Amino acid sequence: MKFANLANEMRANSVEEDAINSIEESCKKHRYSPESIDAELVKLGYEKIFTIDYEDFEDFDEYPTNEKIYHKYNDDE
Repeated sequence: MKFANLANEMRANSVEEDAINSIEESCKKHRYSPESIDAELVKLGYEKIFTIDYEDFEDFDEYPTNEKIYHKYNDDE
């Protein structure tokens, strides 16, 4: 993915141009990944955009992941 696409995503999430330019310069010096871009965003006071910490969601484990859904027609009804 090109940095221009990442920059557009950051603009869509209200990241200022100065911060985007700073992150771009950092990416040119170091290898960039979603985690490193999000780390830079957090350093600049923004929310993470490219990664999700599921542990931050309180109700993440409250919903069952496997539910049986019966699609077969039942003659007993």
